[in-house]
Amino acid sequence: MQQLWVPGAAEPSLDDFVARVRRHVERVQRTAVPKHSLTPRELEVLYLMAEGLGTIEIARRLYITRKTVATHVERIFRKLGVHTRTQAVSVAYRHGFLDRPNERLAALRVE
Repeated sequence: MQQLWVPGAAEPSLDDFVARVRRHVERVQRTAVPKHSLTPRELEVLYLMAEGLGTIEIARRLYITRKTVATHVERIFRKLGVHTRTQAVSVAYRHGFLDRPNERLAALRVE
């Protein structure tokens, strides 16, 4: 990730700073990933990550090795352009890859 300002460097003007932020946002938006670019298994792993499960728990739930989970997580990160599980889940909710928790709860309610 590109730094917007380097400590010790001349402080950028507000216009320069805003222009750099806009370019960064545009670059991130251009790299938005369509849902179909994630495999069904990657979506399963992403869903379990959103549920708060760790690598070992995901491996046990899906009957795969920890190494396989790690590979899926790496591919999810690369495809979504993120670096952490929290970022991946956030992007997934924002782009509609996952249902919001409240929507899942509403679907479970019996009236």
